[in-house]
Amino acid sequence: MDREQSYALFKPKALWVIGANGRIDLYTSKGTFVIVDLAEHGTTPRWTIFRASKNPDGDLFKPEMIANLA
Repeated sequence: MDREQSYALFKPKALWVIGANGRIDLYTSKGTFVIVDLAEHGTTPRWTIFRASKNPDGDLFKPEMIANLA
């Protein structure tokens, strides 16, 4: 896919959700992802990214991953 046609849209979904401290939906030219903070309340955030067709346990989210998702 041409880089000019790539996109990434972050849509904050909720500050607190059951089982997580927050959720962000990520829509990209390569698919839809859900990023959630799975850290214990009051501790350092542990943002984890999920894609339905991949690892059901998710992967630790790192900002540099965005280049490969869009």
